[in-house]
Amino acid sequence: MKSSIHTDHTLIIDELETSIKFHNLDLILGFLPKGSYLVGGYIRDIILGRKTKKVDVDIVVPLNAIEIGKKIADNIGSKFIILDEKREVVRIILNHIYIDIANQVSSTIEGDLCSRDFSINSIAFLFDKKCLVDPLNGLKDLEISLLRTHSEKNLLNDPLRILRCFRFVSELNFKVDLNLITFIKKNKGKLYLVAKERINYEIQKIVHGANALDAVLMIKKLNIFDTDKLFEDSFFLDLEKINYAELNQEEKEKFLPLFFIAQILDEKSLEQFKFSKTEIAKILSQVLNKTLIRLQCYEGLDINQAAYEWNYGQQIIALQSGNKEESDLFSKKYLIERPLLKAIQGNGEDNNILLIDELDRADEAFEAYLLEILSDWQLTIPELGTVKATTPPIVIITSNRTREIHDALKRRCFYHWVGFPNKETELEIISMRVPEAGLDLQKQVVLFVQSLREQNLYKAPGIAETIDWAQALVELNCVALDPQTVDSTMGVLLKYQDDISRIQGSEAGKILDEIMLNKLKTEEVKG
Repeated sequence: MKSSIHTDHTLIIDELETSIKFHNLDLILGFLPKGSYLVGGYIRDIILGRKTKKVDVDIVVPLNAIEIGKKIADNIGSKFIILDEKREVVRIILNHIYIDIANQVSSTIEGDLCSRDFSINSIAFLFDKKCLVDPLNGLKDLEISLLRTHSEKNLLNDPLRILRCFRFVSELNFKVDLNLITFIKKNKGKLYLVAKERINYEIQKIVHGANALDAVLMIKKLNIFDTDKLFEDSFFLDLEKINYAELNQEEKEKFLPLFFIAQILDEKSLEQFKFSKTEIAKILSQVLNKTLIRLQCYEGLDINQAAYEWNYGQQIIALQSGNKEESDLFSKKYLIERPLLKAIQGNGEDNNILLIDELDRADEAFEAYLLEILSDWQLTIPELGTVKATTPPIVIITSNRTREIHDALKRRCFYHWVGFPNKETELEIISMRVPEAGLDLQKQVVLFVQSLREQNLYKAPGIAETIDWAQALVELNCVALDPQTVDSTMGVLLKYQDDISRIQGSEAGKILDEIMLNKLKTEEVKG
């Protein structure tokens, strides 16, 4: 392929160099070999004059990305992370700017650029020659606001790109190339192979974009999530009737995203998203753009901590002043709202999400108190009367089955068992939540935790412990598990001394040996 080097875009190059200095990226230029170049969204956003809160920089070097990245980090005093040891992808964090450095995947710059997702992200800036390379005419596509990919393969290298197309429609008001639409229609089913956290992130970006309506209409027409309700004419009609000019700011920020999500996802789609018990509540609040109110249960929890209590100190001061009658002392002014009362009142919203976490840790008497709330959506305060919910909150109750929950309470709930994820799902979660760990370390962490759960432990580690352990290993600059590191960090995974004592030492070494043996067998098969 002939190189398309643009030397006549002086303004773009000047803006790039100004931005590089502004973000202190010039500090690393001296460590980059000849032939290194800037690529991706950083260039695209500068050309578009687009400012974003998060700055991501992608740099490609001919060879030895890990060695170069380590040298840069050591010299400028920044954090260094190996994201993928095999493919040599590293990350440097400089003043909250993420700089990813990777090896060129082809023998030519043009070949590398042609392997990227979209033409608008396939423009390179060569540092040493101070010129632009644009083999796919990405600059022209930016000019005409067109989203286009070089090949179907580019799209399938990461199926999330199917959804990212609509993000660009929403955020940038881009049109989608007809060939790209054909590829999307053909391969939309592969979207469910992607980590659900990544899908959730893209959906959030889509529904909050300035042109979300256009993006959602496209998603509906192409039936991206294969939902059951998409071809009802009324849904299209409702969407097309939306008049942005007539909406207030709150409706744009809260109502519209929720409405859009309801248009593109139904129960069948949402079932595909698997999360931990507490995480379900958090993600639901994000998706619905509602306030999450959490009540953490524990032994001895009573009405004062769960629902409300009176501010006795302020009441005494008011009484001593002599200006207050007894009836005034029990007004809302002196009422301290706890989670249950906050959820019932709604705080000006149509409803909240109430998470009652680990109910089985509370006393049985507290369950009886909850029945009034879950049955009648009301809470009685003797001094003030009954507080009724205008719109009932969405309530999520979690339990670890340390004791059985009373049948009267369970009858008021839909039940869903959340078990431990399989290896593939857990790896997806860790890859999303702790990308800094790098793929090899992520795999080792997941395999080790999966093996631990097969042991006869008092308390097996959950997803939260897996994430915490991976984060701890990253902070220790660990790139691979070894017996000493495992022993010293076992307290992150296991919370009982008997469990720790049992696993530390020979047992941990045995698990590590099995992991390494399986890795060698896999590599032999591939070889």
